Amino acid sequence: IPWNVIHDYFTIDMKGLLELNTSKPVTKGIVLQSAGKIYDPVGFLSPYTIKLKCLLQELWLRKLAWDDELPPDIYATWLQWWSELTLLSELKIP
Repeated sequence: IPWNVIHDYFTIDMKGLLELNTSKPVTKGIVLQSAGKIYDPVGFLSPYTIKLKCLLQELWLRKLAWDDELPPDIYATWLQWWSELTLLSELKIP
């Protein structure tokens, strides 16, 4: 979590997560890998990360294997979550 010393605010660095290979099919393993790349020790991103955790829970309930592609309804939720990811880079926390 970078800190802007001049303007005194934190920003969110999502470069590592945005560098995931999106050309491969999205699997339960990719979703878990994405969740693991989010470093948020204070919980600033909790409203955002809870969506991903709920998505993971749904994948477990459906008993998908690690390399199974996401079903269409879950994939739509994943795309929604992924599209909001770039907005977090613009977030400034005083």
